[in-house]
Amino acid sequence: MKPRAFRIILIVVGAAAIAAVALTLINRANKAGQALPIETYTVQSGSLVEQITGTGTFKPQVEATITARVTGQIVSIPAQEGDRVSPGQILLQIDPSDYRLAVEQAQSALETTRRNVRQSLVTLRASYRSAVTGFDQAKRAYEKNKELFAGKAISGDELKMSEDSFTSASVNLQSAREQLNLRLARPLASEPILDPSGDNAIIEASPEVVQARLSLKTALNNLDKCTVRSPVEGTVTAVTPSLGDIVALNSPLVKVEDLSKMLAEVQIDEVDIGKLGTGNVAEVTSDSLIGHTLNGRVVSVAPTISTVGSTRVSTVKVSIDPAGLQLRSGASCSVKVTTQTKENVLNIPITGFISRGGGERVYVLKPLDATSQGRDRPGAPKIYRLEEHTITTGISTINSIEVKSGLVEGEIIANGTLNQLRVGMLVTPKEKL
Repeated sequence: MKPRAFRIILIVVGAAAIAAVALTLINRANKAGQALPIETYTVQSGSLVEQITGTGTFKPQVEATITARVTGQIVSIPAQEGDRVSPGQILLQIDPSDYRLAVEQAQSALETTRRNVRQSLVTLRASYRSAVTGFDQAKRAYEKNKELFAGKAISGDELKMSEDSFTSASVNLQSAREQLNLRLARPLASEPILDPSGDNAIIEASPEVVQARLSLKTALNNLDKCTVRSPVEGTVTAVTPSLGDIVALNSPLVKVEDLSKMLAEVQIDEVDIGKLGTGNVAEVTSDSLIGHTLNGRVVSVAPTISTVGSTRVSTVKVSIDPAGLQLRSGASCSVKVTTQTKENVLNIPITGFISRGGGERVYVLKPLDATSQGRDRPGAPKIYRLEEHTITTGISTINSIEVKSGLVEGEIIANGTLNQLRVGMLVTPKEKL
């Protein structure tokens, strides 16, 4: 057996032995008619304020961590830690040279695409007009040759050749019409628009021009991202890169926090979380604000439970009235949340009851007949016998607990170390110093 485990066993056995000896001495004293001096408490009514405590840190209600949305070298950092900034104010500048060049290239590509589409419209219209002319000529030739063939002026082979030419011209015309209508974004069988006055709208709606405009928009957006601006009003609390650093996409750059509007973000044990709700008032203290207690109110209770160390907790956020004090983000804090307040209720100390047999129990002191015990002489101590009462409890504070039933005001109960007491024992209240 390991020495540490052996020492623990010895301590436990020793404690049990001491308790057994103490209990034996107490029983002997009771058998001899001697009363055991104990601490007592007189049941009374009063007000109880149930509070739940938790620890956490101060955090701003509004904060923003700005990350790099493009890669590049840091060429200027106008904002420094501690600076107060407004929405839109420049915090940091990434070298925009390559991104300006990308914008110029995208603009050039867009203009080239527009010219190409315009040229294609001119070519397709010319092809369509040529196909119309070819169709008309082939049609007239075919009609004429049918008459000649009827008069036996030409052979059947010559008529067949003109018919084939007419058929080919018809196919060419249909193909030219469909290609032009496709470019015009019109039904393929419809009559094409030959008037070029509306070509600008047709060009801008063409897929390749739309894509080129999107490419230009992307390039412009990337250029704009080189200038890093604050999205919120607040104080710069962190600047990660230094001048000349190369930053990667999504790397952290600057953190801005509004330190004038703070929250206490605390962890509350899962056994207490069901008692909390938004709107509960709270008291907030912090080692960074020695001597000050701030007022707060619960604004949110997380819907999930998480494990922190060996405990299971839920995150509760409390808004704070700073009362003109400067709160520091990340500073530790303690919170007391008031969940219930009851007036004029019976209450006893937390040390005045024990849990046994699935319920809460107290030892009530019942007075003995002093004359029958021979203790009616002046100055003789009051002797009581212990009775056990089952009680039902309600809300509790750090020191007291509500008694809903099982006791009445004015009754005297045992208080303190109750595990050495037994029903029927003779006891006397200790004198209070």
